[in-house]
Order: sequence, then C-alpha cells, then structure tokens
Amino acid sequence: MRVPSYLVRKEEEDKITYSYSSPLNDEMHPMRPKAEEKILVKKEET
Repeated sequence: MRVPSYLVRKEEEDKITYSYSSPLNDEMHPMRPKAEEKILVKKEET
C-alpha cells in the first residue's frame, strides 16, 4: 500500500508485506520487528 493514512481493515492485515526492494524484507535484518503470535481466545458460552 502506498497511500498515506490508509486505514487497514482487519481482514487486510495478513496481506501486508514489506516492499521487495526494502532492506526490511530480509527476516534477519536487525531493525525488523518480530512477528507477533496471534492467540485465539474462545468465548465461553454461559
């Protein structure tokens, strides 16, 4: 996405990647943030 202030929808989050030419595209780059693990939480039915 190249549009400043574009609001990313929840269903689009998994499609976000770094540009092919970006140094951050390398997973071993020291400044690249670590991917967060998503934890799915089930709601208990009462």
